[in-house]
Amino acid sequence: MSETIHPKFPKELWTHFNILMSTPRGSSNTQEIQEKILKFGHSFSYETQRDAFGNIVIRKPAQNGKENDPSICIQAHLDMVCVKDEDSQINLEKDPLKPKIADDSVCGPLLQAQGTTLGADNGVGVCALLALLCDKELSHGPIECLFTIDEELGMLGALHIGTDMVKSKYLINLDNMEDGTVTIACASGIKVSYCISLPIVPVENTCAFQPFILSVKRCKSGHSGFEIHTGRANPISLIGRILRSGEKSVEREMKRPSSLRIVTVSGGSVRNVLATDSFASIVLNADEVDSFTKGVEEEIREIMEEYSRVEPTMKIVFEKVHFKSLGGSCEEENEEYHLLSTSSSFSSSSSSSSSSNNQTENKTDSKMSLASSSDSNLELNSSNQPDSVPKFALTEEASHRLVSLILTAPHGVMRMSPMFPGTTSISTNFFKIETQMSHSAGIEADIAFSFFSRALLKSETEYVDEVVESFAELGGLREVAGSKETYGSWLTSTDTELWKVTEHSFRKVFKKDPKITAVHAGYECGVFMERFPWLQCISIGPTITSPHTTHESLHLDTMQRYWDFLKTILRSF
Repeated sequence: MSETIHPKFPKELWTHFNILMSTPRGSSNTQEIQEKILKFGHSFSYETQRDAFGNIVIRKPAQNGKENDPSICIQAHLDMVCVKDEDSQINLEKDPLKPKIADDSVCGPLLQAQGTTLGADNGVGVCALLALLCDKELSHGPIECLFTIDEELGMLGALHIGTDMVKSKYLINLDNMEDGTVTIACASGIKVSYCISLPIVPVENTCAFQPFILSVKRCKSGHSGFEIHTGRANPISLIGRILRSGEKSVEREMKRPSSLRIVTVSGGSVRNVLATDSFASIVLNADEVDSFTKGVEEEIREIMEEYSRVEPTMKIVFEKVHFKSLGGSCEEENEEYHLLSTSSSFSSSSSSSSSSNNQTENKTDSKMSLASSSDSNLELNSSNQPDSVPKFALTEEASHRLVSLILTAPHGVMRMSPMFPGTTSISTNFFKIETQMSHSAGIEADIAFSFFSRALLKSETEYVDEVVESFAELGGLREVAGSKETYGSWLTSTDTELWKVTEHSFRKVFKKDPKITAVHAGYECGVFMERFPWLQCISIGPTITSPHTTHESLHLDTMQRYWDFLKTILRSF
């Protein structure tokens, strides 16, 4: 094994980061890495403790004449968000990650993983803790190296931490993701799901009905706190927008309400990730297919133009599903339509770019480009997959209501911070929608909407919670029992001993004054200060971009400064 993957990745850190990459440590899958950390602590005969939840603290005595210095807790979380490209063969529950170096003309060398998240969030913190425990040369007072688990699931480790795990007065969190900054504040978080039950009816397998699948795929995604302000598409919201345009087209052309019936709608994944894909299975009356499709195509063109700068790989497909009817003539009619215009696939001209959500598309037997040169990024595809017709769908009235709910579900930035310019203060991530058909009863389907809201101030937290709750109340949704999880925000004072040492150390390493920041994300500092109110906290770290996606990149030019800054703080007490 080489001493380091790149000259700009300090070798004393790479030794441990490389082990982290070979050890599966997705949230709720940290048992193996926990055992390695425990073994590591015991190998030095350091005081090593694991609480009932799985958090670990290793206490290293002061060394090199610093016995009278105050104790400092340095903290990182063991778990990572596990995301992979659809064509990746890596099993994130058991396989090692594969590192690669990417050279960026602006940012310099980047460490990434092949087809998966890298886990620099928060592997760069964990490897620094392990390196500190190994370091016999550094002069420092007593230190507590705290490893928490399941941070990415709503800071569960911090919320359940044992009361005897932190004894220090000062805490340095290593989860910051911007070089040259010191974070002193973070947002609160509220995760909640609401559900609505809507009536369903059987769908007959006859020529009178035609099923379609609408999919919005390959959206750029990203961290739902750090990147909520970037204007990226929410594919779940776009499903509602496109279906409503189809309904309105039928109303305009046929002078009657659309027969749209939704079979299922799904999309999104976890709370702290912007949704990547969404899908809707629908059924239409055969006589309104042309009118509905016209409205859908017009809306997709407009969406692709709106998002062309921020969603270069987004792909939207409206695809006819073929099935054999109970009679014989229906199959011939469907086949004729299949050859002419069964589905429309729209993607931007730069769709060949790499994406965190690359997906293997269905091969099609026939493709024809639209005649207009201005529509060169549009294709007509047809799928000959022998899908069976759905057995149940929402009623027309229920389908229209569901589209309205999707359209009005809150998502995005609600306020920017006047205290920290350029930082989002309030946001909501409409991160997931899912459908469950109650076939046993045969009368209704349950559709769940999931939201993750963030706010920097306590008053803003209460406000955004009311906004989401009011949406649910107006829409007739009920809160899913046990779905609500919360954690508090954090704002620390710069008039503390920890800050004075930090400021002095920053100037020594960076040769300038520190940039004080707040982050629109949850840091465990907020939870720790509720559990251990005597703590003074800061957060530092190297630059990491696109966390929680397969574009996750560790900027190697910032690693040595990060490591030097941490050691300088410890020396300076």
